[in-house]
Amino acid sequence: MPEHHQAPDTPEDVVFMPAIPRSMLARLMAVCASATLQNSNNPAMTVFSEFLRLDNHMDTVNAQRNQLTAAMTPPESAQERIKAQLDAATTALETAQDKKALLEAQVHELEAEQKRIKAELHVVTTALETDQEQKALLESQVHELEAAQEQIKEQLDAAKTALEAAQEHKAQLEAQVHELETAQERLKAQLEAQVNVLKNAQEHKAQLDAATTALENAQQRNAQLQAQVHELETAQERLKAEFEAQVQAMNTPLPRKEPANPMDVQRLEYFDGSRDNLEDFVALLRLRMGKEGPFANNEHFRLRYVLACLRGPALKQVELAGDGNLPNMEAVIEFLQLKFGGPPSPDCEPISENASEEAKNPGEGNKL
Repeated sequence: MPEHHQAPDTPEDVVFMPAIPRSMLARLMAVCASATLQNSNNPAMTVFSEFLRLDNHMDTVNAQRNQLTAAMTPPESAQERIKAQLDAATTALETAQDKKALLEAQVHELEAEQKRIKAELHVVTTALETDQEQKALLESQVHELEAAQEQIKEQLDAAKTALEAAQEHKAQLEAQVHELETAQERLKAQLEAQVNVLKNAQEHKAQLDAATTALENAQQRNAQLQAQVHELETAQERLKAEFEAQVQAMNTPLPRKEPANPMDVQRLEYFDGSRDNLEDFVALLRLRMGKEGPFANNEHFRLRYVLACLRGPALKQVELAGDGNLPNMEAVIEFLQLKFGGPPSPDCEPISENASEEAKNPGEGNKL
């Protein structure tokens, strides 16, 4: 808040507009009462009467301004006091502007009256050269009118000064109101920021709860995966035993005839594209149809066997890729790993560029 102006010690220290000296007003009224200006409709009489009324009004205005200055002690509500002072200053400013316009009109009338008196003086001087006393009286009247005109000009300048002071006071009051509004906006922004912080804290709490739930779910999933790992290890041991039995059978000197139809070999469990079953399917397939097994030299048989073990989305993707792009079993395995997850095989033959492009953008291909 800006500092408040200290009220003056005495009413005499406050000068709103200089008052017209009483002696000058008396002389002006005497001039108006002379023989030349005794006409009741004379504008000079009206002007000087208005001077008297204006002098009394200026005393009242100065007293009101002293009261306003003394009342500038900050009340409990600074904003209401400043608005009240702003309204009072605005009213005083409008009144001063009206008085300024009135004084300017009076100055204009006095100038016209002065011209008229000069004209009368010239006529009287020309017609009555012998009447020196009348001439001197008219000259005195002209001089007094000129002095009154100077006083009115001084009062007009004083009114302008007071008007400027009132405008400055109004600007100060407006600045105080602006500071109060700015403080209110700042407090409002701080309150909104605190509310946003509270909302963010609530959101973080909800996220923390969600993360805790996700962690619990992950722990449960980890337990399930560990159980599945244990099952896979058991299956691996079983397959290892089967593989050793097959190797031992291969070393038997009895002649062995390869089946002509892949369906004559014990079929694996169908693979339908499930990501969880892909690794088990590939491991069992390589144990049964690996390059070290009895079917290592019959690539066509191995390819037909792996295709016979596919169902659902897995079979559909292979059909879309086309048999020309999947020349062997390892190419089919790599394609399944690419489509349904899992790392690519290090010893499989690469898929042609056409197969990779058709796997990314499925379209019509050669049917198996």
